[in-house]
Amino acid sequence: MYSAMFLWAVGLWLTTANWLTALAPIGFALFFILRVPNEERMMVEAFGEEYLEYMKYTGRFVPRVIG
Repeated sequence: MYSAMFLWAVGLWLTTANWLTALAPIGFALFFILRVPNEERMMVEAFGEEYLEYMKYTGRFVPRVIG
């Protein structure tokens, strides 16, 4: 969801060709960088070891390619 919102903001910036809309992806990125660690901490509290194991195989913002 966060990756989609960020890509939407980048697309908005590219299609409008307005320097002011460049603030949208920057703002989203900062928001996500600050918010996600708190969300992950809540998930670990709720699901414990199972979520820690899940985190090993998934990316934070972009899915990992597991070979």
